[in-house]
Amino acid sequence: MLEPEALAKKLLADNHLCVLATASTGGKPEAALIEYAEDGLALYFETFPEYRKYANLKENPRVSIVLAQLPYTLQMDGVAEELNGDGAAEAKARLKAKTGGHGFYADPKVRFFKFAPNWARLLSTTGKPTFIVLKE
Repeated sequence: MLEPEALAKKLLADNHLCVLATASTGGKPEAALIEYAEDGLALYFETFPEYRKYANLKENPRVSIVLAQLPYTLQMDGVAEELNGDGAAEAKARLKAKTGGHGFYADPKVRFFKFAPNWARLLSTTGKPTFIVLKE
């Protein structure tokens, strides 16, 4: 079996969808299924300014991510930063490479973000559920 951090990275590499949870500073939550590209435990994703998650991200960049590939669940908390210039170009290239690309990536309104975890936990449900904290 892989070490926990290597297993978490494999889960991220083997999948392309996760749930992104955001909240306004007033506490109004929003969760969205998003496509991502990974760099270790960091994730790149995109959104449009008219979506609720964008407004939340601009107001409150603290987010949670969850991904499941049973018998494992990966949960991460951290900060999402909007990227510009070379950072946005890198995110776009990584997303195109992982997802096959989407025509809307060329839309000038699309915004790219990088999520950096400051906490991560891997849950295994093989037998009794066991949590392994990867990052505190």
